[in-house]
Amino acid sequence: PLVAPTAIRDPALLTGALAEHEAVDDARLAELIARMPYTQALTEGLAFGEAYFPAGSPHGVMPVAVVSSGGDAVIGVELSLAAVEEQLRRQASRGGAALILDERAKLLAGDDAGLIEPSVLAGFTNQVEGWMTLTSGDGEDALVAFAPVSDLGWVAVVAVPLREATLGGRQIAQRTVLIY
Repeated sequence: PLVAPTAIRDPALLTGALAEHEAVDDARLAELIARMPYTQALTEGLAFGEAYFPAGSPHGVMPVAVVSSGGDAVIGVELSLAAVEEQLRRQASRGGAALILDERAKLLAGDDAGLIEPSVLAGFTNQVEGWMTLTSGDGEDALVAFAPVSDLGWVAVVAVPLREATLGGRQIAQRTVLIY
């Protein structure tokens, strides 16, 4: 198949969401092409490659390939996970954490805020959902919830310090005691 790769050399020349993308050099373009799931897209119409961190980039990316409407070409794009990471940072409040792990429990986006030990993160590889309480290395108890992310093999993990998660209940209990 004919491959005619095009790279964003200077995002300042672009508008909209494309302007937020990092510039791409020849080495990064070559890595993207090597990771692009073209063959899978030809059989399935759309294919997501394995997310990775390009050399020198602080953000993960995911190669995505889709067959054109005429079926005569495969279009590949690099989706940045920077926006996902920013959203996870906003969601993590009061010392909590929100993160996305890949199928091997490697951090793709977010931050564990020290609430979850790396050895525990390694256990979030199965496509299950649930919650648990954990004690971090510095002795802080946390409520941790986890769930699979679609068919990507990823896991979303949210952790909140137990003192914050139970604050409302403790306040109600204190008010109840004061009433009686």
